[in-house]
Amino acid sequence: MAILLTAFWLLARYAKEPEKRARLAFMAGWAAGIGVATRYALASLVVIGALFIFLRATNRIRDAVLFLIPPGFIGILVVWRNLNILHGSVLPHYLHSRSSHLKNALDAVATPVSKYADWIPQSVQLALFALVVVIALWLAQRRGQLVPTLAGVGWKGAGAALLATFGVVYTIFLVIQRTHSYIDPIGPRCMLPASIVFVMLFAAFVVRATGVNLARLAAAGSVIGILLIAYEVHTTIVTPVYSAEREVAASERLTWVQKNTTDDDLIIGQDSVDIPFYLGRTVAVSYSPFPFTEVLPYDKTLQLCQRFKPLYARVLLVIPLHPTPNERPDTNWMSRLGPFIDAANFGQFEAYPAISPLAVLKDGRVFQVTC
Repeated sequence: MAILLTAFWLLARYAKEPEKRARLAFMAGWAAGIGVATRYALASLVVIGALFIFLRATNRIRDAVLFLIPPGFIGILVVWRNLNILHGSVLPHYLHSRSSHLKNALDAVATPVSKYADWIPQSVQLALFALVVVIALWLAQRRGQLVPTLAGVGWKGAGAALLATFGVVYTIFLVIQRTHSYIDPIGPRCMLPASIVFVMLFAAFVVRATGVNLARLAAAGSVIGILLIAYEVHTTIVTPVYSAEREVAASERLTWVQKNTTDDDLIIGQDSVDIPFYLGRTVAVSYSPFPFTEVLPYDKTLQLCQRFKPLYARVLLVIPLHPTPNERPDTNWMSRLGPFIDAANFGQFEAYPAISPLAVLKDGRVFQVTC
């Protein structure tokens, strides 16, 4: 967010300081390019920023080129890096998502209120959000300020169009990506770049169009800020202090590993990085059920066994059970885990003679791998 806001600040200075435009365009390009390197969805900032500069510049070609040089250079580095770590792919591959455009769009719209009202049904969140917008428009219309305020939003104005266009394009890109690819659901984290922009624009609209007294607005904002701080303080107080011992005791899987294995056993498992973390073990082999990671097939498990068996007394496969109480029961675990781990997850290991069951736990299964 710091990078995004820096880019907006540099573009705002570009619009107001004609004598420094070449330097500011180049610096804004660096901010936009670095932003894309941290989150690909910010690519819209490069396109919209270049268009903003092109429409505002007196020397359009020069300034647009200066703005695009840094993103181009960073883009080459990102492509080179991805080609090396993604085995020839420019971008990560995700599983296909079954969510709809409408659901993802509603998730995006509800995001500004969902952070502190997640106990309210989404339909009520959307209704409250719409009510606030309607009240603001009604107050502006009543004072005769609605049309003048909206008319002042343009590329020749103070840059509100830049912010609004970025927010809309970013949101549309996110909705389309989430609809076609299995990524995290749209929520406060994913929507943060657009949410900040929309909140700033809406706050400015309320002040300009409704004539709210700034002192009263500051007082109301302070009260809301204090309430939000109190909410976070209360959450911190009621949340138990983190304890590794409590986490281990709450999991039969971790408890079994703690009591029945030593550093002479190699653990292979889903997200098994928690085993060195909680139990102080030096080595673990981890796979992940995330859609953008590779599944662990049976032949790969045997290869790992053959590779590390001379170094360890036993090679164990320790897997958590799915679905957990927090997971959707209709999840396609075959696609998430692969056929081998999916079969082991449901206790169907007869087709895999190299693994033999050692323990069936409330939250996992343990197998010994022989090779």
